[in-house]
Amino acid sequence: MILVTGASGIVGSQILQQLLNQGERVRILMRSDASLVIDRVLKDVNAGRDRIEWIQGDLLDPVSISKAVEGCSVVYHCAALVSFDQKKAIDMQFVNVKGTANIVDSCLKHKVDTLCYISSTAAIGDEKINGKLSEESKWTTDKGRSAYSLSKRSAEFQVWRGREEGLNAVILNPAVVIGSGNWGQSSTTLITSCKKGMLFYPPGGNGFVSASDVAKFAIASVEQKRFDGQYLLVSESLSFKSLFTLITKKFGSQQPKIKVPNYLLRMAQGFMQFVESLGLNIFSLSSENISSARRTVVYSNERALGTGFIFQSIEEAVQNAVTQYLDEH
Repeated sequence: MILVTGASGIVGSQILQQLLNQGERVRILMRSDASLVIDRVLKDVNAGRDRIEWIQGDLLDPVSISKAVEGCSVVYHCAALVSFDQKKAIDMQFVNVKGTANIVDSCLKHKVDTLCYISSTAAIGDEKINGKLSEESKWTTDKGRSAYSLSKRSAEFQVWRGREEGLNAVILNPAVVIGSGNWGQSSTTLITSCKKGMLFYPPGGNGFVSASDVAKFAIASVEQKRFDGQYLLVSESLSFKSLFTLITKKFGSQQPKIKVPNYLLRMAQGFMQFVESLGLNIFSLSSENISSARRTVVYSNERALGTGFIFQSIEEAVQNAVTQYLDEH
């Protein structure tokens, strides 16, 4: 039996789908509102509904976690709270850190063979090596880090602690994930925000990877017992203009043409920080969203490529995501 947490999410749903297509028996820890996404995933598999065991539970409830983990040989821990709203900082510490600690403790208690933890590039250090951030980059300061980043780094410490106590664990750090899921949440907003077109674009850029590639790499890492550190999963580094152009082209909508000046974004970020300091949350964007849009971050994927893995192009990932979106709307 294999347990997948976060099976309704953008990565977890892909892991679930691929495991079912391989004929595996899968147990999913789910919230009461996850069934619609799971039903959509099951439409995309050849068969498998009879090989799913459903357990309703909560990452913060050690009893339900222990029940979910018991009898499983492998656990894929994908569930997390993703937010750039500073008001959710405490919630992220509980869900992402304490929730991961509960998973690790249950894996140790029930002698699980392997834990695969889906982390994030947000948990990678800030020291560049040959102009790029890599698995070896040192974390020099917490300053300027989002609450989400800090929570994912602390969650990784829980997995490392499990390793020290004898747990076989794989840590994966995907870049911004392109795929389908709960539309309008997490990185799926990159798809939904481009549907009606986009005239303006920010100056920054980031690393991107398809959800299906993260799932493939995760499953291969468990099968090949890659317990030797962690892996950055990045298909391509693109400017936001390039990414938004790819997406809007697939929708046939207005492509971005006007770059928002950095000074305007700095002003907007400062204003948002002031608003947030008052405890207000009256805009759809946060200061962290604006800060991310301003930055250009380049990651190394050499370690992942060294395993022989071949990443899907982001253009293909975008095409698949847009097709899925259009099929559902």
